[in-house]
Amino acid sequence: MHIQDFDVGSNYKIALKDWRTPDGEKIVGKTSINTILEPASKLNTTFGGEEAPEMVVNEWQDFLRVKCLDTSKVYLLHPRTISSAVKLD
Repeated sequence: MHIQDFDVGSNYKIALKDWRTPDGEKIVGKTSINTILEPASKLNTTFGGEEAPEMVVNEWQDFLRVKCLDTSKVYLLHPRTISSAVKLD
């Protein structure tokens, strides 16, 4: 998947791929419903509770900013970690 595959403001049912930790433990991917938010910027992103450095914001623009509808938590999600996504609206 690619960032361009998602529409800002839309809700998606997103299934994440399984992955392994550095010590080999398997983490099973989960499915959640998320709203796609505007990409990371200095106005909407903090780093350690402070303003994010420009270099960090630039790196984070490779990730989707999403808000989980179940928890209201906002987080970054790399498109390569997504196994499937279905637009709900």
